[in-house]
Parts: sequence; structure tokens; C-alpha cells
Amino acid sequence: MGNLRWMAVVVVAGCATAGLETVPDSDWQTVPAAERVMMDNAQATEVAKAQAELRIATALRDRARAAVASQPRHKLDAAGDDARERADALARVETAAAGRARAELAWRERRIDVAREQLALLATQRELDRARAIDHHMEGDDYPVALYRGQLAQAQVSWYAATERADAAHADLERAMADVSSAKEAFAQLVRGDAAALAAAERAMRLPGWSTEPTETGHRRGLVFVSASSPLVLHQRGLHRAAIAPLLR
Repeated sequence: MGNLRWMAVVVVAGCATAGLETVPDSDWQTVPAAERVMMDNAQATEVAKAQAELRIATALRDRARAAVASQPRHKLDAAGDDARERADALARVETAAAGRARAELAWRERRIDVAREQLALLATQRELDRARAIDHHMEGDDYPVALYRGQLAQAQVSWYAATERADAAHADLERAMADVSSAKEAFAQLVRGDAAALAAAERAMRLPGWSTEPTETGHRRGLVFVSASSPLVLHQRGLHRAAIAPLLR
């Protein structure tokens, strides 16, 4: 058997796992070839999935970063007390929307951290699986499986910490979204029945469109897409509910 062990630096999809303890290839070759191929193929499948998660997380982070940099500002005519009150309420909507965009970016960044830690976790799992296979086929002395088990445990701690940070960031995002909804509701109460103000409000309150990636299902709740062609329909008692729904969510 190869003598204990040698240190390597493994770089996977831009995520560096420094000091990864790897199973020597001379030891790995003692495992039957068919078993090695089966294990390597299964590992490669999991790594490919994790790499795809990282690519998606990175793209969504970049989109969120662009949204923060391009937050629109709108202005309503502030002539008169009522108009000034509406302008102040609209400013609060925009402030809340900017906070939501920043919270979105923070969450997306934490999701990248989780994806990177997942890749590091897979790397340590691979070494443990190999060590167990070698131990299974060894005669005589036991293989030092505990070394690789401890390495995996450390990676699991890092992954869990990253996940906790992502969950906290997502909770911040949900609070920011609630702030936007509250500010929009307050503004809607002020402009209800005022066709001119409503037209300006629809333009001002239209948030960027949202899309849900396949891997993001379950991470987002309550996001609203407002169509650019959404009509403003006046009801006999004010704005029709179908038209004000985006403002009240």
C-alpha cells in the first residue's frame, strides 16, 4: 500500500479546496476496475449537477447585481398637499424596492457560496468512498478510512454554515419583499380613483420581471410579475381589482 498520504489542491469549477487529502492512485488501483468505473461515473454525475447549480447561481447573481445597479427613479407632480403626499409615498415604494433588490443580491451571493461548498463536499465524499472501497478489498491491516471520514465531516460543517447563511439571507429577502408590498399598499390607498396618478403609479411600481430557474423552485415565494401591457381599468368605485392586484401584493 502507498504510504500515508499526500496533499493536493483540487480546483473544481472555480472552487478551490485547499489541502484536500486524496487517496493515492496506487491504492485506488487495488480496487477492481469495474467497481472503479462505476464509482467514478456516479461521482462524475453528481459533480456535473453541482457544477450546473453553480453556473445557474452565478448567472442569477449577475442578474441581481445588474438590477441593483439600475434601480429606476420616478417622479410625480408634487403640486398641492395631496400630490406631495403621493410623491412621498412613491418615494417610500422606491426605497423599499431598492432594499429588496439589495436583499436579492445578498441572497444570490450566499447561494453561490452553498454551490461551491457542495462541490467541496463532493470532493471529500469521493475520497472517503474510495478509501472505503480500498479497505473492503484489503487483506491484513485496515485502511485509514477515519482520515477521510474526518475530512468529509469538516466539509459538511462548512456546507451547513453556508446553507444557514443562505437561509438567513433569504429571510431578509422575504422581509424586504413584505416592505415593498406594504409601501405599495399605502401608495395605492392614496391614488385609488385618480386616473392620472394611477397611470404614473403603474409605471413607477412595475418591478423587474422574475423568472424561476428549474433549480430555484422552492427558494422563492411571493414574487410578482407585472406585465408592461397591464391595463388600468376604472371601476365605478375606483380602480378595478384586476388592475390594482399587482399594487396590493
